[in-house]
Amino acid sequence: MKYFTNELWNLINSENLNERTMAKAEWKANSEEYSNHYKQLVGRLPSRVYKFFSCNDFHDYQVTDIKITQDAYGVSYPVSVDIIVKSADDKWNIAYKKVTKLSLNFLIGDSPYEIKRGFDDWGYDEFLVIDNKTLSHEILFASGAVILIHFYDKNISIKKVNEL
Repeated sequence: MKYFTNELWNLINSENLNERTMAKAEWKANSEEYSNHYKQLVGRLPSRVYKFFSCNDFHDYQVTDIKITQDAYGVSYPVSVDIIVKSADDKWNIAYKKVTKLSLNFLIGDSPYEIKRGFDDWGYDEFLVIDNKTLSHEILFASGAVILIHFYDKNISIKKVNEL
């Protein structure tokens, strides 16, 4: 995460007022920077995905399923990833095609509580430019876990799932 780091998120929730105040100011500045960066993704994300993430997010949603598919052997970029997220009212499928990198990182610390949390709630996410044809979507969870997916431009879709 470039703009919304786990460290900064932790400082926003600090018991120290000075740390919290400084972190909130930095978070606000980073939000403005990310908003400007996100505008550069017009045409690189499908318009429906771009519009959705311009106005919405999955903050406090839970991941219920991650499906990694090897579509075929001997073809370029055969891996696809589906992430199912839900809240009390909604369920969504985020689908990535032509995946070039997938990283799932769980931060396992000394505390047994951290080990048992899994992903926990979806916190924040960022779309970033990797190169002239590849984007990344990085998702930070309340537990500190991170999902990072690199995919070719426009190879992401989002749809509401009818069943809960």
